[in-house]
Amino acid sequence: MQHKMLRSISTLMILSTLFSFPVAGNLPKPPAITPLEDDITVTASASQTSDNPDEYFNPNAKQETPPSGLIAVLPNTIEPNQPRLEKMVDANLVLPGDTAHYSITLVNNAPQTTTYIVRDSIPENTSYIPGSATGGLVYVKENHELLGSIELQAEGMSIVPDTLYGYLSLPELDVDPPFLPQPCPNNNCDDSAIALSGFDFFFYGQPVSDLIWSTNGYLQVGTQISNITSAHQELPDPEAPNNLIAPLWMDLDLENCSSSTSATGWYRGYVTDGTYDYYVFEWKEAALKNDPESCFSFQVWIKRGSDEIWFAYGPQTGAVEAATVGIENLDGSAGDSYYFNGTGSAPINGSSLKVVRNDSQAIFTYDLLIDADIGQDVINLVEATNTNNGIVMQASTIVQVGERIYLPTVMR
Repeated sequence: MQHKMLRSISTLMILSTLFSFPVAGNLPKPPAITPLEDDITVTASASQTSDNPDEYFNPNAKQETPPSGLIAVLPNTIEPNQPRLEKMVDANLVLPGDTAHYSITLVNNAPQTTTYIVRDSIPENTSYIPGSATGGLVYVKENHELLGSIELQAEGMSIVPDTLYGYLSLPELDVDPPFLPQPCPNNNCDDSAIALSGFDFFFYGQPVSDLIWSTNGYLQVGTQISNITSAHQELPDPEAPNNLIAPLWMDLDLENCSSSTSATGWYRGYVTDGTYDYYVFEWKEAALKNDPESCFSFQVWIKRGSDEIWFAYGPQTGAVEAATVGIENLDGSAGDSYYFNGTGSAPINGSSLKVVRNDSQAIFTYDLLIDADIGQDVINLVEATNTNNGIVMQASTIVQVGERIYLPTVMR
């Protein structure tokens, strides 16, 4: 499990209840909070002791690929990450005979590997400077254009040290009514899972409305878990389960911690800091299976309407050894293991991590000789065509051709 230290925080608002935070250390006391409704629903639950655990959770199931163009129909939702094209020039005012240096940046932050055709038309009142093109662009004299083709990998994600608010235990907040633990399916808190619906965030560029919440320290994006008792893996791994957000994936039991308090269990909250709203999942005092002396507390924070996710780690009474801290995409073809079975940095009390997006990009540059007369504009347009869907992106620059005016220096 994972542990997170309380850091300085601004106003936090529990969306389902009104509360104020206890003061820890030198943290300032937050002002009053306004409650909001929680719109998440439990759609199914099962455990290894269920009469028919596969009624909702199929051991051989893979998550389905979302329909093309699907956008979550919930408030505060943003579009999935899209490719972008940018163009810059090193001067906006030049003289005839000057050289202008151009740069083009093509970013593929979409979930598919894509080949782009890049075409940059050279303005008639300029001349291409031979040999100046970089990034794979080739000058085609007959068409007076620069042409190139490049394949950019799908958007990736990784885990890095980063802090939001740290580990803020939900049952320890001064709330009326207080946060209560989630009942375990069939009263079994070992190898159990709950299906939840109504979320509004993005993961690997796709909208998310459904999650599987496992007692074994991970969330699975989608509606079907492939195996309640599956052993933790080094991510990515094409073997099920896939589509994972795993703050501390290990074989856990939420009831058998030898140092447990009355707050032992798993909790879910919906909170706001006054600016952004967050879904919070907490595993509190979860014991390592067959080792009640090793207990872990940790959380996942997900910013609503975004792809920003944090892992926060609280107190622990054992060492993290056989475990996975990581993420994985829909089919297990991409992901990141921040920690796996002794490799990497094991989370400790006060640790904080963030899931970040790694865009794939290409940069092209070239130089043009300005042949235009004073008073003319040099307008330059670049296009990048997505060969997967035919969509064309455009970007342009304008350079003015004029006289530079030098003011005399006045000595006093």
